[in-house]
Amino acid sequence: MKILTITQEYTLCALNQQGELSAEQNQPPAVGVSAFIELMQQGFITIINNKIIVQKELEAPFLDLAPIYNVLNNKTMDIPTFLQKVFTSKNIINELINNIKKTLKNEGLVKEVFASEDNSVLIGALQCVSFR
Repeated sequence: MKILTITQEYTLCALNQQGELSAEQNQPPAVGVSAFIELMQQGFITIINNKIIVQKELEAPFLDLAPIYNVLNNKTMDIPTFLQKVFTSKNIINELINNIKKTLKNEGLVKEVFASEDNSVLIGALQCVSFR
């Protein structure tokens, strides 16, 4: 098993029994914040004078963070503009979460489950298989 990124680990821990993140607990935006911090921590972006600057191309194992990284489009962007673009668009956060779920599934850490006879489990829901 490969070593997971911080954002992948957080998402794996935060998934509920239906394979979703709780909007009530602000978990989807927290995944976005985690991705942003991880991009900075890994040197893909930096902040100078209230501007976010792309430092290098995104690479494995961080490719699932592309929806956040791509907002910058290899340009310098001020922080408020970036935050507005990321956190007012459910599409960006949803794409990020779906990318991470796909990675977790490919790693065998979650699996799709299908409706039981009493429909107590949702079709296509993800369940955690194991965590390290």
